[in-house]
Amino acid sequence: MSAVSGPGTPEEAAAAARQRARERIEEGDYADAERLEALADERPALDRLTEWAVIDVRLDNVRSTRRAGAPITRFKRFLVRMLRQYNNEEQAQVTRFNVHLLGYVAALEDRVEGLERRLRELEPPSGR
Repeated sequence: MSAVSGPGTPEEAAAAARQRARERIEEGDYADAERLEALADERPALDRLTEWAVIDVRLDNVRSTRRAGAPITRFKRFLVRMLRQYNNEEQAQVTRFNVHLLGYVAALEDRVEGLERRLRELEPPSGR
């Protein structure tokens, strides 16, 4: 049995994970890694978050990916139809929560921007 020695700091762990990911990309894994990396570099805009906050489950997303999964797909869709009222109420509650949370985050973002602006105004210019 060998002892596992991991990275000492979170920064080292992140660097090691990035290195392992680069190695796997070079081996051909993670075919869409570049597209996902581009998504991680930018923080989503508030309007994009608003779009994501609304939960919308479509019936055509309910399917089975197994070989000969048509009977399973039909059964899943039957269940979705039978539970539609319950699912709609759950989705409505989750959407309400997401939208309220998004409003709170937007208010906090505005507040932080205002505080940062005031701080810049109060700081003496550093021209040394």
